Amino acid sequence: AKPFTTYRLRVSHINGTKWMTNRRYSEFRALMEKLKSKYGSSVPHGFPPKKILGNLNPQVIDKRHMALQTWLDKVLENVTLGHCPEVQLFLEETKFNEGLVEVEFEDSIVRLDLEKIGYLYK
Repeated sequence: AKPFTTYRLRVSHINGTKWMTNRRYSEFRALMEKLKSKYGSSVPHGFPPKKILGNLNPQVIDKRHMALQTWLDKVLENVTLGHCPEVQLFLEETKFNEGLVEVEFEDSIVRLDLEKIGYLYK
């Protein structure tokens, strides 16, 4: 299979619980499409477009990382979207660590932090 990028999310719940989960761009895109079909124009704009070439280029990854961060923050700021089952399921912890190589990015202070990016090879 082809290499892909995974985005690690550090999630902080209002009750103080914290956990990590990993998601691929395709999972973010699937979430966005589900939200659009269910909530229509309530879904924030600014979701990064799909790229055919250059997905593993560090500059492309960094730009996409920031765009996903901004988009997901906007989703969470919307009371309806932030509490809907699709978003809650997306943020759940998953066991997905095999073969992960981490690349450090600068920390940003947000409620949901797409903390690090790694490449997974199968």
